[in-house]
Amino acid sequence: MRLRLLCFLSILIVNQAFSQKSITPTDQLVIEGEVEQRLPVSLTDLGRYRTYTIDSFRIKNHLKEPRSLMKDLKLVLLKDVLAEVKIKTPGPKQLSEYYFIAEASDGYKVVFSWNELFNTKIGDEVYLVVEYDQQAGVQMPDRIALLSAGDEALGRDM
Repeated sequence: MRLRLLCFLSILIVNQAFSQKSITPTDQLVIEGEVEQRLPVSLTDLGRYRTYTIDSFRIKNHLKEPRSLMKDLKLVLLKDVLAEVKIKTPGPKQLSEYYFIAEASDGYKVVFSWNELFNTKIGDEVYLVVEYDQQAGVQMPDRIALLSAGDEALGRDM
C-alpha cells in the first residue's frame, strides 16, 4: 500500500463552553510522521507566518445550527506551515498519495489529503487561528485552533 499516514498535529480544537470535561489546552502543534524531521510549532512561531484576517466567522454544529460567533480573527494558512516540512517520498508524483490527520488534544480528528490542501481552493481556507475576539496566544481559551472556513458545519461539540 503506497498510501502513508502523516500524523502531524496535536492541537486543541475544543470550545470550553460546550465541553463536558476539562481538557488542558496545548501551546504548540507538532508535525510528525513521514517527514524528514519532526517540526514543533509554538504559538510564538506562528507569528512569523503571513497573517490573514476575517471580520467574523459563525460557528455551526453538525446540524448547521449557529452556536457562536468568532470576531476579529487573525489566521495563518495551514499549508504555509506544512510547506516547511520535507515529506519522505520518492518524488513529487507520490505526494498525491499522502494525507494529513489533525488530531486535537481532546482526540477530535480531521483528515485532509495533500492534494486537497495544496492543489484546491480548500487549502486556501484551512487556517490555524492565532487571535480572535481580541485574544491572542495563551489568552485564547482554545490556544491553537484549526478552522476550515469553507465548511458549513464544524462538528458535534462546537
